[in-house]
Parts: sequence; structure tokens; C-alpha cells
Amino acid sequence: MRQPTNGFGKSLKPRISGKKRSKSRVIAVAYDGERTEDRYFKGWKIQIGTAATEIRPYYVKSGGNVLQAVEKCVQWLEREGPFEEIYCVCDTDDTTAENLRKAMALAASKNINLCLSTRSFEVWIALHWDGMSSAPVSSEDDAIALVAKNYKAYNKKCKEVEFNVLFQRTDIACRNAEALIKRNLPNPATDVHK
Repeated sequence: MRQPTNGFGKSLKPRISGKKRSKSRVIAVAYDGERTEDRYFKGWKIQIGTAATEIRPYYVKSGGNVLQAVEKCVQWLEREGPFEEIYCVCDTDDTTAENLRKAMALAASKNINLCLSTRSFEVWIALHWDGMSSAPVSSEDDAIALVAKNYKAYNKKCKEVEFNVLFQRTDIACRNAEALIKRNLPNPATDVHK
């Protein structure tokens, strides 16, 4: 069986020197997505939970507002931190330009890596199969259709993809995300691969 990678070809296998295991690096991932994102990041936690890197997923209920998600992430970090790396994963669908600017400034001031998807996290999930067209994702139905095109069971009532299906396609998703960034489209867009 192939050794899991972090999506960029680097092994997630724990470093072992002698008989002692090196200390885990803890990464915090806050996200605003009760079903799709929750299942995805908890899948990563399970997948690499015994490796040298530990993921601490945390659902921040913000109603799709990036600023509220970052504010709740900051509150969580004050209670649970510190962490070696911090990510806040959000959709931009319900965020004004002003709140997006404020969220980016707050995230930067707190060393939070803000990972955005326009319109939604489904853009990232869909990239596990293929690249994106240049057609904007303007509604939840559009976003769901992106994923359902390749994963037929994905729909409004069941917004879940088996993590092992996605995990096996992580390298593809990262390459597709990089290609999408090079196209410099405002929508669809994602930098979740960070």
C-alpha cells in the first residue's frame, strides 16, 4: 500500500529516531460547514492521527460569514491554543466585500491561514476529480452539481463524500487547485489545498 502524503508528495509517516517517536506537530483547522467540511477534516484527523502531525478540527458556526468564522476561530484559539499552524476554512458565499477585508486583516494579525472557497467548499471537493470550467458557481445547487457530476450520491440532503474516496485523490485535487489559481478566476476559486 502506498504511504499517504500531505497532497504535495511529502510523507505523513511519523519520524522515528531510535525507539522514541518525535513530538507531534499540532495543526488547528476551524471551518464553517456542519456536514461536508466536518466530515472531511475529521477524516483527515483519523487518517493521520498517529503520525507526526495531528489535526484538531473545530466547527465554527458562522452562517457562512467569513468574518464571524475568523472571530470564532480566534475565540477557540484563545481557549485551546497554542498551535503550530492555524487554518480557518470558509466559503465566501454570504460575505460582503467589507467583511471579507476585515476577516483577512484579523486572520493575518492572529497568524491564521485563511483558506477561502468561492462560492463554496464544494469547489474543493469537485477538484478531487477534475478541473473547473470558467462558469461561476452562483448558487448552492450549482455547487452541489459540481460534486454530483462525479459522485452521484452527493445531493442537498446528503452532502457527504466518503473520506477514503477523497483521500485517495488528494494529489489530483491539489494539482487541480493550483491550475485553477493560475487561471486567476474570482469564481470558482479555492485555496483549501494550503
